[in-house]
Amino acid sequence: MRCRPFCLLLIFFATQGQNQYAQEHNSSTVYPREQELTVRSDSSLISRSDGPSVLQQNDIILNNITALRFHLYTAHTVPFGQLAISPGETKYEITHQNPFYPDTIGLEFSTQQEHLRILYGSLSMSGLENRLQDIWEKTLSLPASYAISSPQLYRSTSIDQKYDLAGWVTLYRFPRSMLYSMIHIEDMQYLNTALGYQIHQVDEWSLGLETLMSSRLLPETHTDTWFSSSPWVPVRQHMLYAFSINWKGPLFLAAGDTAISWTEWEGLGWYYKGAFSFGPPGFRFSGGAESIQGNFRDSGGTAEDNNSRGKLELSMKNRNLGSVILNMETMYANNDTGHPTYLEEIAGSLSVSKGRLFPSWWLIPNKLNLETGYKVNEATPYFGAIHLTFTEGGSKAGFEQTGSLSLRSGSPCLQPGAASLQTRYSLSVQGYIQMNRMTLQAETGWKKEYNESIYGNARIKVSYTQENLRISGSLDVPVYNNNSCKAAISVVWQR
Repeated sequence: MRCRPFCLLLIFFATQGQNQYAQEHNSSTVYPREQELTVRSDSSLISRSDGPSVLQQNDIILNNITALRFHLYTAHTVPFGQLAISPGETKYEITHQNPFYPDTIGLEFSTQQEHLRILYGSLSMSGLENRLQDIWEKTLSLPASYAISSPQLYRSTSIDQKYDLAGWVTLYRFPRSMLYSMIHIEDMQYLNTALGYQIHQVDEWSLGLETLMSSRLLPETHTDTWFSSSPWVPVRQHMLYAFSINWKGPLFLAAGDTAISWTEWEGLGWYYKGAFSFGPPGFRFSGGAESIQGNFRDSGGTAEDNNSRGKLELSMKNRNLGSVILNMETMYANNDTGHPTYLEEIAGSLSVSKGRLFPSWWLIPNKLNLETGYKVNEATPYFGAIHLTFTEGGSKAGFEQTGSLSLRSGSPCLQPGAASLQTRYSLSVQGYIQMNRMTLQAETGWKKEYNESIYGNARIKVSYTQENLRISGSLDVPVYNNNSCKAAISVVWQR
């Protein structure tokens, strides 16, 4: 009798999850109507210790022009001057630069249904190429997050950005299947190609297959000192071949990646990964494992450590009750020849959010996230964190308060006052008021990083919206132990 309420709760999550699955797949087939012309201009005046400067970002997007879509993005930083410091004198020296020549540029041409896409500039990649880059710097991806290889235009503000060229084409498309191909030339030098095939049955299942080939030349290595253990290696060829498969159904999801890399003067390396999810989106148990062996280099040409890790996750989501996500991840390392595999890192987290049935009350957070972990070979190997979010109000007025506290320590107790204890915390409070077509927002934030002093800032933002026009302006001012100031204005016009 005691387990009956718990069983009813699980059944409720599962039935609600099946409805969410159907809604997600039905909504994915609806294509929203875009405006024929969108013009966006963002101007930011930034004041730092080295002098003020203006950052100008522009976007022009054309749709429904002979069934094509065109997107142009430019960014340019114009410094007012440079801070010149001499004995007994501090002044600004005015510099003259061409304010119309962009530092950053991005271009995208595509058809309306995206059968063909050509992109140039700073790009972000999704799919197999992205999953095989900086593997240990990311969390282990589960089958629900798998996406096809696709390039996206990135609104970069960096002057030293890399210019990539990418093409994505649908070789043929039927109502329930698609064959696609992608070519990505990184920094106009290194080639990455992908070929994929997808079969999709609405509200039933989908199957995806994808291959990837990467080729690049690695620069020669240099030794800084005469007693360095790393030998000099000349320019060498690097190749990577990968294959991915994923299955998504209402109650079961599975995915797997495998890759082999070959580098001249280094040899072969292998990568293996498998992941699964069981249950509907409302009540789902997931897990996965991945491993690297040999001299493996990722899709970006970076050498990866010989590690293995596993992940388990339990997720319960419901619109009315909220969500609970329990996560645990462990990593094992075997980088030293002749030494056994050892535990390198273990981490766990618990995330809880309220649903629509629970009223807003400032004593109960809308979102709660707890994290803890342990990592060997660190001066402070023990880690713990708590993140809280409180919200109150509706569409006309309200506020949001977020806070976080992170601790690192050399002992597992995380005792206050310990010599090795390090703290990092942040607090942010934001309020908003909407009056007809105008919205006013005010925010203040305070942060303290590890081994650094606390600093704070405040921000005011005003936005005005009409049928085809949106104008917003913001002002960031320092409050405590902070010398940066920023004023920005954004104009978006659509027709």
